[in-house]
Amino acid sequence: MNTDKQHKNLSQVDAESRAFFSKGEISWEKSKADIWGGLEKKLHEKPPAKVVPLLRRSSVWYVAASIALLISVGGFLAFYSVTMNCPDGQHYTTTLPDGSFVELNAGSFLKYYPNRWLFSREVFFEGEGFFEIVKGKKFEVVSKSAKTVVLGTSFNIYSRDGRYSVTCLTGKVKVVSANNSTVQLSPRGHADVNANGGISVVEDYQPDRAISWRNNQFIFTGAPLSEVVSEIGRQYGVSIRLKNNFNLNYTGNFNKETNVERVLDLVCKPLAISFVKKSDKEYIIIQNN
Repeated sequence: MNTDKQHKNLSQVDAESRAFFSKGEISWEKSKADIWGGLEKKLHEKPPAKVVPLLRRSSVWYVAASIALLISVGGFLAFYSVTMNCPDGQHYTTTLPDGSFVELNAGSFLKYYPNRWLFSREVFFEGEGFFEIVKGKKFEVVSKSAKTVVLGTSFNIYSRDGRYSVTCLTGKVKVVSANNSTVQLSPRGHADVNANGGISVVEDYQPDRAISWRNNQFIFTGAPLSEVVSEIGRQYGVSIRLKNNFNLNYTGNFNKETNVERVLDLVCKPLAISFVKKSDKEYIIIQNN
């Protein structure tokens, strides 16, 4: 009895379903075959590979900027220099990167590149200076007229207005002129380089004369008047002008503790000339009437 009842219920449900769906049809934009085909295609498709660049554009610029910065810094360090200008009326002392000692006379110039020092001990120099060099690799003092090459020694260099002279106090010194003439000096040796690059040597020179300026003593032997007044001007920080082209030489000495006008008087009187004071910092040398 229950079975008959279940069959009756199923028949009723089936009849109701048919009645509902018979009222109309479902409209599909694609056929069933197309829909299943599309689904199957999507199931078998592989997602596109995602390409991740090893070095993005921003990273490339960063690396390029870093390299440019390193090159700039390297160039700056290579060409970074230390320059010392000793003004008139003063003396300067300095210690180089290897411990070598230099004392500069008034109106002198020294330049070197500290970041190249391990590879090249080289200084550029004009004026007058006393050098005491520690032992090590070759050491060069380069000037306009010549250069001096040493390994470990002490010496004095004068390089002004085309005149170049070197006096060796200890060790050995090699002097090389602009035309590559070369001499080697031992202690008490003195070399003068002329305008043509020729070198004359005095083997038994009195080194104390060459470095007397370090004690504010100035000694001249047959020196041109123009050279003498230039040195006085440098030591006292004044301007001294020659009104005439004096063809005169001076032999004598003075101490910087002496008043500048007294020094000019000591120089002028033996040569029968005079000086005129224009201001506290300016003097003119004139011929006596």
